Amino acid sequence: MSAPIAYPLAVNLPDGTTWQAPSLASADRERVRWRGLREFARLAWQYVEPARMVWNWHHDEVCAHLQGLHSYRAPALQLAVNIPPGETKSTLASIMFPAWVWTVEPSYRLITASYSPDMATGFARKSLQLMKTRWFVERWGNVLGRSSADGHYWSFAGGERLATAPGAKGTGYHAHAIVVDDPVKAQVASELSGKKMSAVLAKVNTWWTASMGTRAADPGRGLALAIIMQRLHEIDLTGYVLAGASPYMHLRLPAKYEPSDPCETEIGGDRRTQEGQLLNPRRRDERTLNALALALGGWDSAHAQAQLQQRPNPPGGAIWHAKHLKTFDPRERPPQEALRLISVDATFKGGAGNDRVRSRCGAGTRAISFVISARRSRGGSWPRSRPSSAWWRSSQGVCNC
Repeated sequence: MSAPIAYPLAVNLPDGTTWQAPSLASADRERVRWRGLREFARLAWQYVEPARMVWNWHHDEVCAHLQGLHSYRAPALQLAVNIPPGETKSTLASIMFPAWVWTVEPSYRLITASYSPDMATGFARKSLQLMKTRWFVERWGNVLGRSSADGHYWSFAGGERLATAPGAKGTGYHAHAIVVDDPVKAQVASELSGKKMSAVLAKVNTWWTASMGTRAADPGRGLALAIIMQRLHEIDLTGYVLAGASPYMHLRLPAKYEPSDPCETEIGGDRRTQEGQLLNPRRRDERTLNALALALGGWDSAHAQAQLQQRPNPPGGAIWHAKHLKTFDPRERPPQEALRLISVDATFKGGAGNDRVRSRCGAGTRAISFVISARRSRGGSWPRSRPSSAWWRSSQGVCNC
């Protein structure tokens, strides 16, 4: 009589039963089949990252939302994930997800992007190397077809991955999902401002809507879209799509929890409950996080609020902070040495749909500024709406006091 087969590995199934796996490979395959991307990422971590894995609840949330890109059909999922830097978003979105999805559907077609072609290609190569490991092949076989040196490769079943960047190649390629990971380099936000920064962001936003939004490989299935990034500016790509008409599922995970603005989505959300609770204290404790905030200009700075709290408009304002504003008694007069000023932000185009004309009367010194009166109207273009009214005359009187 032959010896009985040993089943040394037990896999706990969702229905509460236990399956005895004949090998480690079959046990891993079954765990990934039931638990999805999060289990795949945990098992594959050692083949991608040299650093020890410190898994946290937010990794589960990011994985669950990324997995929705594949599972949501007609309409396909449109997803925006905002998370502080250094929290494994690129490893999960740009390396693990593309490899995992071919364990489920080898014919899946992906376009992945980052702020530079080199960065996008580097992520694609890491994902490719993962699928070439003995660990992966023993569990899901050799899914790879041909590949090129620029982060463009195919599966044996007709799946495809193209790595690109905003403004780079993409025309003519179609996909089931597009994942963009940090479309703008964070350093740009600290180096540029005003019109230059707006021009950079506008270029990325136009690329996303004009070039990427029409890349569906299967119109009946829909095109899944994912933006995963740290916030940089109120009109960055996340801000742009959230302000648009197309609905995006928004997963916002700030470094410190804000109970006044909790995040909950159809898939999951922020699991914290206490104000100030840290996102990943085993990786960044309070002291480390405060040092990072200080390097960005302090917790009240626009950079720290955007990149750490995922809030490009800090509470209380970014330029004129609410805590610095107060009302004053109208009987008070600005100091005699104060500069008097009447400003008009006018439009020079006629028509009912043109911008409002904003007029403001104020006074100020180096130490304090007064806004004495303000007026906003939609009265046509500047030649027809010149403030020659009682407001204009009264403001002149106040400012000349």
